[in-house]
Amino acid sequence: MTKKLIKYGILFGFSFVFMLYYRIISANTIDTLLITDAYLWYFLFCVITAFIFDTLKTRFPNWKIIKLFIIGFILNVTISVGFSTTMMRFFNPELLKDYYISELGAIVLFVFMVSTGYCVYLAMQRIHHNEKSILKSQKEKDKMQLELLERQINPHFLFNNLAILSTFIDSGNSKEANTFLNRLSRIYRYIIANKSEDFVPLFEEIDIAKDYVYLLQQRFVNQFVFDFNIEENALRTYYIIPNSIQILLENIEKHNQGMSSHPIKTEIKIKDDYLYITNACRPKNYAVDSTKTGLENLKQRHVLLIQKTLKITSENDSFSVGIPLIKKEG
Repeated sequence: MTKKLIKYGILFGFSFVFMLYYRIISANTIDTLLITDAYLWYFLFCVITAFIFDTLKTRFPNWKIIKLFIIGFILNVTISVGFSTTMMRFFNPELLKDYYISELGAIVLFVFMVSTGYCVYLAMQRIHHNEKSILKSQKEKDKMQLELLERQINPHFLFNNLAILSTFIDSGNSKEANTFLNRLSRIYRYIIANKSEDFVPLFEEIDIAKDYVYLLQQRFVNQFVFDFNIEENALRTYYIIPNSIQILLENIEKHNQGMSSHPIKTEIKIKDDYLYITNACRPKNYAVDSTKTGLENLKQRHVLLIQKTLKITSENDSFSVGIPLIKKEG
């Protein structure tokens, strides 16, 4: 409300100053200086201008400022001149031609100045809005990246894998222990190195996903089977938002009961510029401790960064998530 009062206060002040200036330059002497209520009519034209431009801006938000100005100015002149002509002819049909033309000229000039000024005001508003949107998007992105980093570098994941590593060491299997440690280290280096990156090559993400699969298979022997059905050429063709695949693979293990005699099968493939991760469903018999933020976080990141969302399909015996891929230019 305060902003509107300030805006219309400025328009009213400009109307009075313009009327006063125009009367001064039109007067031959100080004795012929005539102060009239014209500033009220000029203020009315200001209100009409604000209404027209605000309406156009709301109805057509994607119009460029120059187009907004041209259409708005034409409408303003048409309405203002038409209204002024009607009023002058109605109240004083015997107006001198020169005075009539002079008054209409002043109105057109006034409307042009107000339209220009109001468009500058709208342009500044749009710039300010865009800056706020960019800042908000950046804050949301930073928040999600931090949540992702905190979520993936969590004590449970680390402790579980350290327990497996300890088993290898205790059994004297140093070769397997080294392989396990190298793959675990690669995952954490990848997460930390790409925490501020928007996109990474798909082949890098797949390599880390295979390391993650290796860790799962060491922890749940023969309980989960993963089939990476992706051509080598496709790996070099696309980019992906980092750590997307790991979140989905983690959810498969978290929500499904694997069995060595009947493992949970998962297929990873590319179709129509989407990476699909489809797994068989066998829900665990007990409640899973989950914040349910992983998939939602992933959806928000994709909408924020590429204005696309995940394709999620849930059926009785399968669950599928399609991750939108970004094609490499050239």
